[in-house]
Order: sequence, then structure tokens, then C-alpha cells
Amino acid sequence: RYGGGDIPATLGGLLAAIGTFVVLGGLITAGAGNIAYQVGVLDIDGNVEELSIAGAVASIVVLFVSFFVGGWVASRMARIDGARNGIIVALWMTVLVVVFGAAGIWAGAEYNILSRLDLPDWVSHWDNSEVTTATSVLASIAALVTYAGGYLGGLVGDIYNTRANSAMASASPEQILN
Repeated sequence: RYGGGDIPATLGGLLAAIGTFVVLGGLITAGAGNIAYQVGVLDIDGNVEELSIAGAVASIVVLFVSFFVGGWVASRMARIDGARNGIIVALWMTVLVVVFGAAGIWAGAEYNILSRLDLPDWVSHWDNSEVTTATSVLASIAALVTYAGGYLGGLVGDIYNTRANSAMASASPEQILN
């Protein structure tokens, strides 16, 4: 009777996950960029000379924390079936990535606004031969971590909902209103 995915709750969880990702990613990028420039990983123009393992691990941690928060928000909003709603948050993100990736491939490089605005553009000039095994493995790990974060965040939100529901069920009406 109860259970299942709650679309408004999962979209709210997706927005929370994206917001958390932007904030944490910005903070870590600012700190890492400063450190990388100090130790000589960045050249004077700001080009990265090598990608460190620490950067990849930090990215994975930020993804996990972001989707943990998104799963928790979806679970708390839906109040039922938290793990399922947490996974749906990650599924929404997968759909967005596929849609925007397909739109980018369909539009082609001539509609790449980043190249016209003199902004950093790290993706459009890649060739398929440049995608290494390490890149594919890291992308797979990132996808798994995204789903795991959403699932675990949904479970934690479900634990809170269960405790709140049992407290309300055992309380008298006067205790609930006060």
C-alpha cells in the first residue's frame, strides 16, 4: 500500500545533490588549485600538467557525499522507501548526463559556447583515442559511488523517518500537539 518512488521528493533530492556537489567541488577545487600552483603541478597559464590520484579520490568523495545528501533529502521528503528514492536521485542524474551528453554530440563543436567565451574547455577537443583505461575505470567507479551514496543516504533518512513515526504512534494526541 505504501512505498515506491516519489517524483517530487527525488527531484528535490537531485537539486540538493547538485547543490552540495557545486559547493563542495568549488571549495575543494579552490583549495587544491592553490596547493597545486604552489607545488608546481599548474603552470603559469593554469594548465594542469598531471592529474593526481588525490584529485581523483577527492572527486569520488565529493560525489559520494553529494548523493548521500541527495538520497537523504529524497528519503526525508518522501517519508517512505528511502533507499529506493535515494537510488532514483542517482538515476535522475544519470538521465541528465546522458541527455546533455547526447545533445552535445548532436550539436557538435560549432555550438560550443565555451570556446567562444575564452573559458576553460577541457572536453570538446578530446579524441576517442585519448580515453584511457584509467579514465573508463574512474567513470565506472564514479557511477557506482553515485548510486551507493544515494542508496545509503536514503537508508539514513529512512532510519530517522522510522524513529519519528514510532514516536508519534506511541504518543498521546496532547504530546504530539505540544
